[in-house]
Amino acid sequence: DNGVAHIAWIDNVSGVDAAYYSAYDFAAAMFTSMDVGISANATLLGGDVDDPIQISADNGLVAVCFQNRIVSGANETYANVMLGGAWNGDALVGNFTAGVDDCDNNDILVNGNNVIVAWEDNRTGSDECYIASADTSGGGVVFGADMLASTVGAGYPRLMGGGDYVACLTSSGAFPNTCEAAVSADGGMTFGGAFSFSDTTGDADYVEGAFNSTYGNFVTAWLSDDAGFNNCYAGGFRNQTATAVGTFAPGNLVHFDASGFGASENGNLFGVLLSGSTGSYLLPYGDGRDVGLTQDAFMSYSLGHIPGLMSGSLAGGAGSTVDVVMPNLAPGTMIYFAAVGFDAGANLYSVTDINSVTTL
Repeated sequence: DNGVAHIAWIDNVSGVDAAYYSAYDFAAAMFTSMDVGISANATLLGGDVDDPIQISADNGLVAVCFQNRIVSGANETYANVMLGGAWNGDALVGNFTAGVDDCDNNDILVNGNNVIVAWEDNRTGSDECYIASADTSGGGVVFGADMLASTVGAGYPRLMGGGDYVACLTSSGAFPNTCEAAVSADGGMTFGGAFSFSDTTGDADYVEGAFNSTYGNFVTAWLSDDAGFNNCYAGGFRNQTATAVGTFAPGNLVHFDASGFGASENGNLFGVLLSGSTGSYLLPYGDGRDVGLTQDAFMSYSLGHIPGLMSGSLAGGAGSTVDVVMPNLAPGTMIYFAAVGFDAGANLYSVTDINSVTTL
């Protein structure tokens, strides 16, 4: 992070397992912090720090989470945040019953001023995934209410993202396990309901992911034993999308909806690009991203009506174009489309995946 390596670990040099932190500045070629204890409160309560210990940093804001074992078989999730160069103090995160419910497999992500923690616990009788987030822009660390991020059990939560978009990935608890995700479009402060994004038929485990900030999509990988033994599979998804609405037959009124766009784009616009095939089209105004469509008559029509018939306003991450009369196209014509967020200054923002509709 900005040329600094932030390091956290557990060791028993003090006689009990505790968490420590060091920072190494590559430009200065020296440690700027070394062996700083960051689990004093957990130790004071008689706990032993347990793995996993996770660390995340963004522009100098650093956060660590770990498990604290005070009662055997009932681990508790703790986090500590460094604000302005000073550690805030380790504290319990989550609304589970301490000393009764058992937490496991925590993860943490710092995204701008937001600190997001995910873990699994068995407060309902089986392991589910929960998320708690804190906005540190006011100079304090107060985690909000737990948000459920799984549907039928969960294992090994993983957090990733940037800007508006943050995702929590898990493998479900019902056999055969599937890969699930809950996604935030406001930087990790609130999350939508969990959904499955894997179509393997075996038992899916150990899902990992990364965020592509250029295109605003999540790339994922997991193990699944479809063939009777584990293979590695890859997939992914975007939160922002466009949908064709109406019956696409000559003379009918049709339009396009946008949804899932990031909170920072509220008040901006979106435009829908049309094409008769997939291919390569680089976005204009110096943007250069490839939306994966072909520049043809459909594309020329849509570009000629943005802003206009093929654009709309975004509010709450969603919007609609106006209804247009479907022209006389041959039945079975495939129309591919994607949406792009933009503002009045011709700055371009989120890009959706490609969807399609077939004329009747």
